[in-house]
Parts: sequence; structure tokens; C-alpha cells
Amino acid sequence: MFVDRAWWQMHQTEVIRDFKGTPITPAAGVPGILKVKFSPQISNSGVAAVGLAHQLGAARIVLLGYDADCGPKGERHWHGDHPAGLGNAGSMPKWPAMFQALALRVKSAEVRNASRHTKLQCFQRQALEEALCDC
Repeated sequence: MFVDRAWWQMHQTEVIRDFKGTPITPAAGVPGILKVKFSPQISNSGVAAVGLAHQLGAARIVLLGYDADCGPKGERHWHGDHPAGLGNAGSMPKWPAMFQALALRVKSAEVRNASRHTKLQCFQRQALEEALCDC
């Protein structure tokens, strides 16, 4: 899920062509992509994904790769920076507070953060093997 309209404008054709699932976004003005509404407005795709999972009734949500931090060389994405014209996680310093607000809204779900490294303190930390175990 991407919340950035500019990203959709750049990649919409390939997503429709290659993605086998249902592409969704809260961004307005993206024809052909299912629009979902979040309240309050969300500007972080990770927050949006967790919020959507909860909204769709997920009882357990496992976070993986939710580090909310730059990489060792200042990278803001695992895949490197986006090209010119697209955002590069400029709101990253606000992400922990966004997730904290989200945690209050998704209390009915069991949310576990299985990320190896994370700045998020609002969800219980758990090793991935434990988070995926039904024991």
C-alpha cells in the first residue's frame, strides 16, 4: 500500500499489469486503484498497512522491518532512495508518534513487532519465530 499519489502516478501502470492482488491506497485521484479511507489521515504506508489490517478484522498483526530509522549509510528505504519527484521518508522523525497513535486505535488486535531493530516502543517486541507460532 502506498499513500503517495506521486508514487502511484509513476508506477500505476506496472502495478496494474504485474500485481496479482488488489492494489489499494488512501491517496485521492488514483483511478483504477481501490481507495480506502483512514481517519485520521495517514501519511506513512506502514501505519496505513497496520491500520488497514485492523480495519479488515485481523486479530494478530506481525510487524517485520518496521525500524523507523535510517540505515547505516543514511538510507531512508531498504531499496535506496526514490528518484527525483518522489518523497524519501521526510516525515521519519514523526513515525514513532504516528505508530503510538495507531496503537491506541488497534487495541483489539494483537500487534507484535518482530523487527530486528526498531525505534518503535508502542508494540510488544517479539522474535519472528515466536510471533508466527500458534503456541
